[in-house]
Amino acid sequence: MGALFFVSICAFYYYDFAEINVPVFIMAFFFAIVCGFCVALSIYPFQSLSSVISNARVIGDEPWQVSAVDGALMFRKGTAVSSIRGDDITAIKAKFKGDEPVWFDVFYNNQRTRVQFESDLATLYQHTKNISNAAVEIIK
Repeated sequence: MGALFFVSICAFYYYDFAEINVPVFIMAFFFAIVCGFCVALSIYPFQSLSSVISNARVIGDEPWQVSAVDGALMFRKGTAVSSIRGDDITAIKAKFKGDEPVWFDVFYNNQRTRVQFESDLATLYQHTKNISNAAVEIIK
């Protein structure tokens, strides 16, 4: 399709503009403008999609905040809020460095959530153990 368009422009030049002495560089400039306009029109619908993706990337860079609430662990990220109730916890797996936890996994409802990089990780780990049932398996 593009080749046909190019051939028609060249033929148009030779049959019409050759008689009035329009230089080839002016025709090339006109052709570049037309091609640029066509490309811009074809890309325009994807601009909105591109901005949505870039906005999602910016929103996604915000870290989760974990806090201990009565009977649950609460997770916040921007306006999203989620929680794990103590009754749902089936197992807790933790990795320790000395007496301090490096990270811990909470298993619940056939899912696993890892908690790490929190300043009060030891407090969150102790809270998670306290809110879980006595039958919960603690893996070290």
